[in-house]
Amino acid sequence: MAPCSPVTLPGYHARQTPTNSGRRLPPEIRTPDEPRALLRIRNWALLAIFSLHTTTVYLRHIAPRSWSSP
Repeated sequence: MAPCSPVTLPGYHARQTPTNSGRRLPPEIRTPDEPRALLRIRNWALLAIFSLHTTTVYLRHIAPRSWSSP
């Protein structure tokens, strides 16, 4: 097993301020179409996940016993 990198250990960056500390970024002005597009993508993703979940459950119920896992 390879040794862990010290970056992954807790406390590696302790007491160091982030490089973007105190930086103020300008607000991003969105057009009305951008939030709609993001919501459309989110809704499609949720629909795909739900469809996969229900399809899996459905196939599990109709599959012969030899196909299902123990």
